[in-house]
Amino acid sequence: MNRRLVSLATFIGIAVSFGGCGGSPQTPPPPEPMDDGPAPVVETAAEDTYVGTAECLGCHPDVAATYAQTGMGKAFFPLTPETAVEDFTRDNEIEIPGTGLRYRMIERDGRYFQRQFVPDSRGGELVVDEREVAWVLGSGKHARSYVTLVGDELFQMPMCWYPEPRLWDLCPGYEHTNEHFSREVTLSCVFCHNGRMVPRDGASNVFEPPIPHGIGCERCHGPGRAHVDRWRNREGPPSSAAETIVNPRSLPREERIQVCFQCHFGDSMTSERVHRVDRSLLDFRPGDPIIEVMMPFSLREVSEHEFGLSAQADRLIRSRCYRESEGRLECLTCHDPHVSVYSADRPSDFFTRRCLECHEVEACSASAAQRAATVPPDDCVACHMRTAEADDQRHAVFTDHWIRKRIDSPGSGEPVVVPEPLPVFPDSMARLPRGEQAFYRARANMLIAMDLPVPVRQPMWQAAEESFDEAIRSGFDNTDTWTFLGMVLDFRGRLPEAEQALARAVSHDPQSREAAFPLGAIRLRLGKLAEAESIYRRLVERDPGDVGALAELGRCALMAGRNEEALAIYDRAVPLAPTLASLRTNRGAALAKLGRFEEASAEVEKAVSLSPDDPGLWTFWAELLKRTNRPESASEADKVARRLQSAPASGTRAPGMGD
Repeated sequence: MNRRLVSLATFIGIAVSFGGCGGSPQTPPPPEPMDDGPAPVVETAAEDTYVGTAECLGCHPDVAATYAQTGMGKAFFPLTPETAVEDFTRDNEIEIPGTGLRYRMIERDGRYFQRQFVPDSRGGELVVDEREVAWVLGSGKHARSYVTLVGDELFQMPMCWYPEPRLWDLCPGYEHTNEHFSREVTLSCVFCHNGRMVPRDGASNVFEPPIPHGIGCERCHGPGRAHVDRWRNREGPPSSAAETIVNPRSLPREERIQVCFQCHFGDSMTSERVHRVDRSLLDFRPGDPIIEVMMPFSLREVSEHEFGLSAQADRLIRSRCYRESEGRLECLTCHDPHVSVYSADRPSDFFTRRCLECHEVEACSASAAQRAATVPPDDCVACHMRTAEADDQRHAVFTDHWIRKRIDSPGSGEPVVVPEPLPVFPDSMARLPRGEQAFYRARANMLIAMDLPVPVRQPMWQAAEESFDEAIRSGFDNTDTWTFLGMVLDFRGRLPEAEQALARAVSHDPQSREAAFPLGAIRLRLGKLAEAESIYRRLVERDPGDVGALAELGRCALMAGRNEEALAIYDRAVPLAPTLASLRTNRGAALAKLGRFEEASAEVEKAVSLSPDDPGLWTFWAELLKRTNRPESASEADKVARRLQSAPASGTRAPGMGD
């Protein structure tokens, strides 16, 4: 199934006047930038074949036993009565303030569920959507999030368990935009939260079995087939086996820390890993320079106080200790990947000892009282590494790995006026052709801007546009460059120029879905219905399972007044993506325009259950309920719609729920 870029589709507006459903659509918000890949990697050579962690256990039982207790080893696993630590029976219901939307966590016969609903005025439940938990994502030290299955597709669930305060609450990001049960678990998610998972047939959230349980040995040591075969077949002396596997400790300093960069470089608001053209995360092999698959960027200036959950590496390399220690300070100085950092056997002064390998106790300028006040006493980390809630996490305290003399200076809270992304490895960047350098600078500006405040975005998008232009002038004139330039021009509201750029992208590669799809969206917004429809029709002919193209093709049919055709298209699309509320809404609109109000009401009710905090959906459903002579139900729906229209923009946990 191909669900790619379905979020870019500008679906038909909800209409309560069924005669006018095909009117001019509202201008949608800028779409998110496209994911740069990834495609499954086909491996045939023995030395490049992954074997799975189970093959390592026989020869390395002790290391495997301690590693299984680390956060990486426990990063992904099925939820069962044996692995459940959450409380599904008490304090297990929360309400999102202002919306009335509720979530209840349920244990039933050894199985676990999240139930989403809206209470009615009589104490009953409206638009119930209950999903079973299939997988736990996260070790549970700071948080646990959950994955549900729809067929073979993986979706994140909206509620997370936070063990430190022992409470349920919305997962990070859901407090700003609640995606309910429709957030796809893609390769970019599981790459850092599980062992090697290969997407199936280009699908975004379906993976080839078997699904690993936790990050495995080969993430840091590379493919193991040649190593296993060497030992199993006793080929050559024992010492030669080391040549068939990567030991990160034997790598040069930069390549060594870059093994950690796979997952521990990524401050959500200040850095970005820009994928190399035609490369995937799955192409990375420990020991190779990370820039072979991604080009890391970080802003020139960043907040001393705010940091991201996965920013350990990019914060560490800002430390003077890292820059001036000539390799003596790195990730492995303080962290043995095979042993949990929370191990009960770790001495209380473990990290201070690491500091004293370079520093003298006598050099500490703090007073005796200050040094005695730390826990444990004389703890270097307590004074030189902050602990705080990461800016992209909730209800959990993490360590900021930027080591500084003073960590208590107040943050200004002011964004950088003109953020400037710089390559983390400038020498490696400089070896690339000028046009390719400009392309990656443009992508960094484009992507980082999406996570920054709105006033900051425009200058960054302007910088991206200028760099894409430079890339083209310097010979990096290809489909990707024109596609992303078109998207940036769209972000900047310059639709005719965006159309021209995307048309150039399609002329470079007429088979490029990534260029054709947004070109169709731009032409729809410019009122070029026939041209847009032609694009989507070709995409559907090329791939009948392209849900995004089907959705837009149906939208075109609705706008043209071809309601029977639109309904037939949505009949094809809905089973391919049953969790998308927009598809069901549009199918309901087609049914309503055909006068089939009972069916339309049932379809829109399903849409409301998928997106129960959308006031427009409730208004649409209320109108359909009136048309089908259900005034009491219509009144309930109207009440919810009015409540949602006045609800706060973001949700937080309601105090006292479940107490």
